[in-house]
Amino acid sequence: MGAAIFAIVPGELLKPERKDDLIAFLKNIPAPPRRLKELYIEWCKVVGAALTREDLEKLLGPLLRYV
Repeated sequence: MGAAIFAIVPGELLKPERKDDLIAFLKNIPAPPRRLKELYIEWCKVVGAALTREDLEKLLGPLLRYV
């Protein structure tokens, strides 16, 4: 799945300091919540950003408990 992040996310969002912008970008993608979570986790691995529950809650809201 590593290559998927490069195909979907614009290059300017591949920086840890752009986390909030990435979350806003992912919220606008018509994809199932589980896929959005997978993309976010992959992004964190690629850019070296910390993965936090708070950020997942920003991305998925109440759906987080189901994915």
